[in-house]
Amino acid sequence: MKFSAIVALCALAVASAFAPSALPGAVTRSAPARTITEACRPNSKKEKRVRNKENMRKFRKPKPTRWQKGPQVGSSAATKRAAAKALEADFMGKLFIHVVDDEADEKA
Repeated sequence: MKFSAIVALCALAVASAFAPSALPGAVTRSAPARTITEACRPNSKKEKRVRNKENMRKFRKPKPTRWQKGPQVGSSAATKRAAAKALEADFMGKLFIHVVDDEADEKA
């Protein structure tokens, strides 16, 4: 009886040495990995470039053909730009004008 119990315990010890430590499907927690695997992360910058390229094609304004030309946009923009420059030059000219009071000249 004792001999068979000892043989059974030895057989159990040998069998447990070759068996997996956890049951299949059981969740085991191990120490967190020190390295981050980059293979599964999406490459956001490349994806964004592709999305922007697609959207540029999708929402592009059609170029007017020779017979579809409407009012020239560039001429009105150029006149607005010239008016803004003239207004800015006028403002800068008034900004640095030195005004002398008559009373200050008489005292000096």
